This record gives sequence, structure tokens and C-alpha cells, in this order.
Amino acid sequence: MEIAPPVRQPWLLIAASVILAVLLVYVVVGAYMPSRQHAAGLEAEIREVYRNEADLQGQLDQALKRADQLQKQLSALASERDALVLRVRDLERALLRRQR
Repeated sequence: MEIAPPVRQPWLLIAASVILAVLLVYVVVGAYMPSRQHAAGLEAEIREVYRNEADLQGQLDQALKRADQLQKQLSALASERDALVLRVRDLERALLRRQR
């Protein structure tokens, strides 16, 4: 019976595995987690921007309604003014006819 030679440990392979494990931990903890936190911060900022956009859209809608209402009032006042001008002219003509 022959004795098997002693098994040599492949130290280079073990060292490479340890370095790979350390790099993996660094990537997961050192790079992935902060980028994930940064992404969460950006998502919160986007939500804030959308909320502000919705508020501004509401203000714009109110301003447009107010402008439309003011335009209608202005049109009504212009019509009323024109009617009053016509009425004054008619009264002036009638007065001139009476004076003759």
C-alpha cells in the first residue's frame, strides 16, 4: 500500500477567494447601499417636485378661471357702457329736437 502524498493547500486560490469576498462586501456595503440611499433621496425630491407642480397647476387653474371671470365682467361692462352711450346720444338728440 502506497502512502498518498500530502495535499498542498492552494494558497493563491484561497487568497484570491478572500480578496473576492472582501471586494463583494465592499461593493454591497460600500457602494450599493449609499447609492440606494441616494436614489431614495432623489425619489423623495421627485415626489416633492410633483407636489409643487400640482400646487402650481391648481394656482394656474384658479388664475385662468379668475381671468375668464374678469374678461366676462369686462365684456359685460363694455356692453353696458355702449348701451349707456347710445342712451345718452338718444337723449341728447331728443333734447336737441325739443329745443328747436
